[in-house]
Amino acid sequence: MSNKFLDNVKQGKNDFWRYVVTFIMSFGVAEFVSVFYLIIFIVFQALIGNHESEVVTYFIIIFFSFSISAIFLLIFLEVLHKRNIMSLVNNVEKYDVYGRVSSWTVRIRWNRFFKGFLIWSIFIIIIQTIDFLLYPLDYTWNLHLTSFFSLFLLFLIAIPIQVTFEELFFRGYLNQGLSLKIKNPIIIISISSLIFGFAHFFNGDNLLSMVLYVYFAFIVGLIWSIVTLLDNGIEWATGAHLANNFFAFVIIGGEMNNFGTLFSVKTSDPIAGIFFSTVTFLAFLIILLIYKKDKILKL
Repeated sequence: MSNKFLDNVKQGKNDFWRYVVTFIMSFGVAEFVSVFYLIIFIVFQALIGNHESEVVTYFIIIFFSFSISAIFLLIFLEVLHKRNIMSLVNNVEKYDVYGRVSSWTVRIRWNRFFKGFLIWSIFIIIIQTIDFLLYPLDYTWNLHLTSFFSLFLLFLIAIPIQVTFEELFFRGYLNQGLSLKIKNPIIIISISSLIFGFAHFFNGDNLLSMVLYVYFAFIVGLIWSIVTLLDNGIEWATGAHLANNFFAFVIIGGEMNNFGTLFSVKTSDPIAGIFFSTVTFLAFLIILLIYKKDKILKL
């Protein structure tokens, strides 16, 4: 089944080698810098052991690595694929009623971005409220105004770049590229979401947390990809992704990653957490199916 957003891929050149080069030079850069950061982090912590410095270093690495990746994706999309970055954003007509080329600020559907941010924020608040009611002892109030505002500033500098690149790459570039060989959208988004999941493997600090990160990223990747195809653009998913990371980085931190966050939370039962998250995300999919049934059945 043809999808308008996926069909944007037909605007450019799509030889396999172009995808290999772009993949390595854009997505690979962020992963390489992340691994390099882990080495620097281990040495840095051994010498200094300052948690605040650790957090600042982490956000600096995110800012530079994903900025470079976004620049490479833009360059290679233009030079190798011969198409505009907006083809990864949506399929909105680039000309206005007078035949003039519209700017990217006009073509981006900001209302969908803010809608995604709001809906996903409400979704997370509901999930965390239920979790708090079930496991109140796992939550600790952790507010220190100076640390909180420092963390919030670091978030604003680094995370929007990370989120934008990941949505352009996974929900845009990768899904569209896979559609050249795979015609079933469900298989397309399953593969891209699985890759998205494994891209978060090193976010954990032990094997169990690494597996959990992969699992959770795979689930949300599926949801965001489904909405992207239904909405013919990544704006909603980008807003939802930003909201997700806002809560993860600024509102609720883990026991070992809570500098500046409003709450710190420990996971008392990882298996229960997997079950709880699965049920809640399935509930989100069911709600999506109810409201977008006709469009989903046409995928």
